[in-house]
Amino acid sequence: MLSYRICNSAYSRDLSGTSAKLYGGRWNPVGMALLYSSSHISLSCLELVVNIEMTIKIPDLALLTLEIPDGLKIKEIRIKDLPHDWRTYPAPFALQNIGRNWLRKRSSPILKVPSAVIPMEFNYLINPEHPESDAVAIKQVSKFELDGRLIP
Repeated sequence: MLSYRICNSAYSRDLSGTSAKLYGGRWNPVGMALLYSSSHISLSCLELVVNIEMTIKIPDLALLTLEIPDGLKIKEIRIKDLPHDWRTYPAPFALQNIGRNWLRKRSSPILKVPSAVIPMEFNYLINPEHPESDAVAIKQVSKFELDGRLIP
């Protein structure tokens, strides 16, 4: 299975989850590494657009195509198991608690979660500290140019 990630090209080979560890995210608190990826390139782009600070200059971007091997255990969180306000911004702390518990338990290297942007599509969260996460490989890195119309 393939998943996609758009990031600053300077960090395109970094699968450590350091950025999420430094700043936290919808599914992880500050201090816990997590690598965010998406089921589609377009979803990865939308996730970038809704999360980027509009006051900063858009960096050189790279599109990572990640290969998640068949048979690698994936835990799935379904919408029905989430709090009613799971799509709000800022994200409710309940989501970070779900992510924190999953990261600590190391029950699987991948967590499949619905996207708050498009709930019918999914993000794949990779626990870089899980011993099996090394099986996730970068298949391709390519330049990604964000259409200027997406950023006011």
